[in-house]
Amino acid sequence: HGSLKEPLMKIVGLMRSLDFKLDKSVPFIDFKYEIGDDIGQMAHAIPSVFSFFLPEHKAPGKIAMAEIVAPEAQQTTGPKIVNLMNGLLSLIKYGLDPCYSGLGTQPRDAGWTSCWNFALGDFTKSAGRLMYNPSASSSAKDITDELATLMTAGRLSADSRKIVEDVLSSEANTTVGLIKAQALIATSPEFHTTNVVRKTGQDRPKPTIPLTASSKSESKLYKAVVHVMIAGGFDSYHMLVPHTCTDKNAKGKNVREQYNDERTTLAYTDGERTRIIDATGQPCSQFAVHPDLKVVEELYKTGDLAFFANTGVLNAPSTKKTYSTVTKTNLFSHNMMQEEVRKTDPFNDAPGTGILGRMCDKLEAKGFNTQPVTLSDVSIATVGVPGNSADPLIMSSKGLLEFNPKPSKETFNPREILEKLNDETELHSSVYGETWSSRLLKALADEASLKTVLDEVVLTQKWERSHLSDQLKMASTVIASHKERNTERDVIYLEVGGWDHHRDMKARMSTKLKEVNQALASFKDEMTEANLWDNVSLVITSDFGRTLTVNSGDGSDHAWGGNYFVMGGAVKGGQILGQYPTDLTVDGPVNIGRGRLIPTTSWESIWSSVVEWMGLETTAELDYCLPNREKTGSKLYAKDEVFWS
Repeated sequence: HGSLKEPLMKIVGLMRSLDFKLDKSVPFIDFKYEIGDDIGQMAHAIPSVFSFFLPEHKAPGKIAMAEIVAPEAQQTTGPKIVNLMNGLLSLIKYGLDPCYSGLGTQPRDAGWTSCWNFALGDFTKSAGRLMYNPSASSSAKDITDELATLMTAGRLSADSRKIVEDVLSSEANTTVGLIKAQALIATSPEFHTTNVVRKTGQDRPKPTIPLTASSKSESKLYKAVVHVMIAGGFDSYHMLVPHTCTDKNAKGKNVREQYNDERTTLAYTDGERTRIIDATGQPCSQFAVHPDLKVVEELYKTGDLAFFANTGVLNAPSTKKTYSTVTKTNLFSHNMMQEEVRKTDPFNDAPGTGILGRMCDKLEAKGFNTQPVTLSDVSIATVGVPGNSADPLIMSSKGLLEFNPKPSKETFNPREILEKLNDETELHSSVYGETWSSRLLKALADEASLKTVLDEVVLTQKWERSHLSDQLKMASTVIASHKERNTERDVIYLEVGGWDHHRDMKARMSTKLKEVNQALASFKDEMTEANLWDNVSLVITSDFGRTLTVNSGDGSDHAWGGNYFVMGGAVKGGQILGQYPTDLTVDGPVNIGRGRLIPTTSWESIWSSVVEWMGLETTAELDYCLPNREKTGSKLYAKDEVFWS
């Protein structure tokens, strides 16, 4: 089947095939510092133990339907595609420098102020350039064929070669013609994959784009769900802690005493028990919230936040004796359990889709204008059945990026031609080439239709800089623009990593929770100022909880059940839903060892109420969104139990 190429290999491959040479004054190739974030890959900069992409990743669309993997497709989000293409085009047009989204560092002559007077084919300011130079006797066809060999191993289709050849032959300036030819081939699916692309000769269907005000239908009350994945395994039993407890286990110890015995050095000190909340229907009448989560305590007490206790993936009713035989999910594994949270479909009844995407499918069928949005890498969470709802809008925390930034005097625009190079493909063509082409054109369509709308949104709050804060700031921008986009239901997925605290858990988690507190407080204030707080619900989840017992590094390890929350103006807050365990010890019914707790509340329990709040209430709608909801053995919360309206 071939594959998609890795993003860094595309850059290195272009430099090698077209004979990149450094200027004699420059000692070595120096890529810009942020290249890893921009394109998703950089040498010696692995973001986690899982490297740059997961080996089992199946890209939504034809790859997922074909049941084959595409690890590299994780880095083909809209922002990363645009960043990569901008870097390649800048390298081809101006050489290695940072100007116009280039890949290099400081321009060679006069710093950033020299970017304004760049010109196509002027390499005097670059650290190096592509030196490919065909023989003087070569025809446009000869040059096109040679570039096709160098850049695509000869796989560039005959139709695409003719397009490039025509552009090359119509350009009087030989240098400019070569640049245009190289730039166009660099946008083709053959350049970005390793196998053959076969086209139908027909135009590719236009990607679905978010609605604009001109297509406005009958207005409905706007609602949005923001799903925040705390990736890495959030030690949420260090967020919600027993405080005043009366229920005792068989050995006569109440839950606070059990907690202290199990957690030992990880337990709260008396000085950390500063944020106390009341609860009913739980083994404790009071719980302590982590001292760094001021906003969580405040929202709980004002009735805008509710906890879900001992929650996690459940395939079927599970006990200490049966869980290993009834559970299909690969427990305690980051990537597998994160995927289950995003999908909430453990038996793959709706393959290639996620909980938020399926929600949009049914909302669209019910007459709502919806928009799924992902503010992270490619996520199955926002993917529905193709054709049933809008395609996910994939953005970075910086928003939508401009494609092909260039000097004002430059007229060459590859966008006018690249659509033909990425035309519709045949059934038996490369699914990887199809994935590249569809995602490239979707990214460009999103940028064309939405960048101005989002750029014009003015937020009111002061946002601290952190990964979560940056993402929630962009989520606020998307939500604030719902009228201009004519969207009645937004679902927004974002992810923040760095929570795998196998060592120094208390200190490291404190640092992370300070960032969470700042980000959630700013989000709440932004939504309140925009008069949208009652229209938005934010759901916090994680791959799994962590062991109650400490390890040798003063950390905690992978476990199962954890404590999470939903917040928003419509939430019936001030309550802990689900059941906080009455016996945390290994003798209790849910501790399978080392304080790994079998969940008693499923992900379906949370999402059932959220799906209803968004407007889907029939049995058929709920079953579509949550295929396993009746099989977990966990209580399914109705809208009226979690939300006011």
